[in-house]
Amino acid sequence: MLLSDSESKMELLLSASIHSFSMASLATSQEVWHSWVSVFSVNGLSKYYIHQIASCLPSLGDVLPSDISANRPGYACVLANVLEAATWILSDAKFASDTAADIIAVSTSLLDALPAITSPTERLDDDDDDDMPMDIDVKNGLDVDLERQITSAIDSKLLQHLVNALFRGTLITNHTDPAGPSDAEVEAVGSICAFLHVTFNTFPLERIMTVLAHMLKIIDNGEFYDQEKPLSLKDLKSLVLILKQALWQLLWVIPPSSTQKALPNASGLKKLSVENVKTKARVGLSELLTQLQDWNNRLPFTSASDFYSQEATSENFVSQAILGNTRASEIIKLAPFLAPFTSRVKIFTSTAHSSLTRHRLKIRRSRLLEDAFDQLSLLSEEDLKGPIRVAFINEHGEEEAGIDGGGIFKISWKISLELLLIYSTVYSRYQLFWSISSILCKGETVDHLLYPNPGSGLVHEQHLQYFHFLGILLGKAMYEGILVDVPFATFFLSKLKQKYNFLNDLPSLDPELYRHLLFLKHYNGDISELELYFVIVNNEYGEQCEEELLPGGREMRVTNDNVITFIHLVANHRLNYQIRAQSTHFLRGFQQLIQKDWIDMFSEHEIQILISGSIESLDIDDLRSNTNYSGGYHPDHELIEIFWEVLKSFSSDDQKKFLK
Repeated sequence: MLLSDSESKMELLLSASIHSFSMASLATSQEVWHSWVSVFSVNGLSKYYIHQIASCLPSLGDVLPSDISANRPGYACVLANVLEAATWILSDAKFASDTAADIIAVSTSLLDALPAITSPTERLDDDDDDDMPMDIDVKNGLDVDLERQITSAIDSKLLQHLVNALFRGTLITNHTDPAGPSDAEVEAVGSICAFLHVTFNTFPLERIMTVLAHMLKIIDNGEFYDQEKPLSLKDLKSLVLILKQALWQLLWVIPPSSTQKALPNASGLKKLSVENVKTKARVGLSELLTQLQDWNNRLPFTSASDFYSQEATSENFVSQAILGNTRASEIIKLAPFLAPFTSRVKIFTSTAHSSLTRHRLKIRRSRLLEDAFDQLSLLSEEDLKGPIRVAFINEHGEEEAGIDGGGIFKISWKISLELLLIYSTVYSRYQLFWSISSILCKGETVDHLLYPNPGSGLVHEQHLQYFHFLGILLGKAMYEGILVDVPFATFFLSKLKQKYNFLNDLPSLDPELYRHLLFLKHYNGDISELELYFVIVNNEYGEQCEEELLPGGREMRVTNDNVITFIHLVANHRLNYQIRAQSTHFLRGFQQLIQKDWIDMFSEHEIQILISGSIESLDIDDLRSNTNYSGGYHPDHELIEIFWEVLKSFSSDDQKKFLK
């Protein structure tokens, strides 16, 4: 067939070449495919063909072959074969960096056209953009084998070859050059970033970004603080400052998409659209900074204020956040750490609005838990938000004096709640309702922290209903701003934020088990000789029972190859699985008064402060300047002067006891 011009010849040649790529994907024999790759590359055709594809895409997308089937679109077949051939092609040092640039251009364009490969835990939604260079609607999804070919081709080896080839003779080493990076270097960096961005927007996070997304979650305290992995603590501090500033610019300085018309995308790539990149950057930066703040709360490597943005400390910012439906309120939802704790407390307390309905509870001293449970369980969510008076009934059936509906209310409610959560659950006949976790604090003191007893079902048949009730009590205290002396284990406070606990959270539950797991993690010998299996021993009230961590775990020996899996399964069992039912019911009761958005504003450490108050020393001067006097006393009265002098001489512990 004679063609009138060279461009038509090129298009025909390209189409035929791409058909060859596509048919290779249908080949059932690996031998056929590898023979084709060998001929294709040895004859020097790869550089020419891939360059022609790069020149045509995406503006001449119609030269791509028609779809072979609904789940085998032609462009996806081309992508699969280009990716698979790329590593082989680039492994030959004679190919110049421009070939790598062509491969990246082709892969980026075709990956952008590929529908997001979803998983049960994630689904990327890109349906709101119609600016596509080609039709990519594949209703039934990609063929399993084709999808596997694409995902397996994008591995560390391919990325290494791409970077090495692209930067060969391009990357500058003198970063002090006042002229800055060359145009070639900027273009190389930009193309690599575009390829990675589209890749991360196409594949599920657990396939592509497992190491990146979970690195800070799965490393242990020794690796993070002592070995300084993945970065030195000094570098982490600098990283926090850089990421914080970048995130603040994206959230506050740059106008949101609702007020800014999206810029036209010259390349036609939807996943590289300006708004898409900004959205992904906001979420990614927020998640990373949240994880860094978690580590900083465990053992500070930088000041807490380094996470704050100075602009978020202003009264104007707080006022806008309280109003809701503002940019400030959206920032508090996505990145609350940008605002100081005191600012977030103001926002939190402003959201609580008590109902006008008043209720009065009569609680017998001898049946604290039962009476409170029976009466509070009858109240609606709206009723729970209203004032509740608590009157205690003594052993003679008479109401105790000193309870009213005014200033004494908070004191009576505080006493009642502490008695219900501590006295009646730890020291009474329900003493097994809660467990106590003893952990070393700074290696010197021992703290007793509360968390649900995994065996609470053996104590009371209505144990889950009682956990729901106790969640209501804690939520009511926080809703009213009543501080109660109830110290919770950090890993349990994470449940209030609906967070999943990992290995590094285990010290707040069982420091001894944590040390044993670290011993296994860093064991230099043959772990199989230790005769460990994928089972865990539960000890409930003196009775031991084995539970499999995986189906068939009793027959599965722990080896050097699977020890990391074993370690994380043990941590998951203790931190998440054992108390999942109790935590779920406690959370349901808690959320009847405290919305998830409210509690998500705070870290676990900050939540404990909201519950029990700060452990900082008492500021006597501040307390004195905010004290009102009556009964003939005044600030300069002799007894008042002596009172403040004596209080100031108290130890920190005695000052706290006085305040309580």
